[in-house]
Amino acid sequence: MTGTETYHSGLQQPYRIQKRLVLNQCFKSILAKGTVGQTLNYVTLGGEDLYDVMDLVAVFDIRQLGLRVLSYEENDSVALKSRRCPVAATLSRIETVSVEIVSSPFGDNHRPIRALRSQGSFVYFLDDTRTFREPQAEVLLELLRSELLRETDYLLVTSCLTPRVVNQTRFMHRYEGTYRTFFGASSTVDKEFKVRNHVDLLVAQTFSRFQGLRPDTPRFLRATLLRKFKYNDTRAAMGLWLFELQSTANRTFALRDVDFEEFPHAFVQVPEEDIPNIFDE
Repeated sequence: MTGTETYHSGLQQPYRIQKRLVLNQCFKSILAKGTVGQTLNYVTLGGEDLYDVMDLVAVFDIRQLGLRVLSYEENDSVALKSRRCPVAATLSRIETVSVEIVSSPFGDNHRPIRALRSQGSFVYFLDDTRTFREPQAEVLLELLRSELLRETDYLLVTSCLTPRVVNQTRFMHRYEGTYRTFFGASSTVDKEFKVRNHVDLLVAQTFSRFQGLRPDTPRFLRATLLRKFKYNDTRAAMGLWLFELQSTANRTFALRDVDFEEFPHAFVQVPEEDIPNIFDE
């Protein structure tokens, strides 16, 4: 993405271990919810290597699950490499797995998603290298309008936390009142608050706007936060938000101020086993 490539150059995807680990935690959280049926549809901005698909199949057992992968890539040459990459080539040989590379910017072509929409839950991984702002939120609104986001789906959203953007005094400045509407009037909306909650706010506002388009509907979709990570194996720190889509009759929105689970502190240390020393006996 123009303007952010410099912040993500350096380590290539297979060496971004922090990203791999936080994705592993997110996919394990989805598996633990137990809402995924016999088929899982995975929509990603997977680039030329599709390493996040490997993160997914490391958690979900494709012997027991039908997996349909849609990877959106707006660069035609990268899309060609993606079709030929080892991940796509190998997984496509498995009867229970299909991999389709869509040569289109995400949001411009919904036909592949519609073709799978009746076949189980969706996990959307919106792995954008930019800071999550209004244009990305508009894409979510269009998915909602098109009924392509539904209950029991999951949404992973990345946001670049580059200081060049989030340290600007104008970052989310016009949303200070909106923060207090969603998080409570007593919230202290300082820079750190805005950085850790800007995705929460824009996603909730998007679902609220969609609710406003359907005032007579008895039940409403909510994006409920499950996990929120920050990882640092790119030149600028990245945030990763995991949401579960749930249905509710409650018309009100109320958000909690949840901090990042920063790598590696987010992981529970496995205690060392007390192994007897048999050689001294």
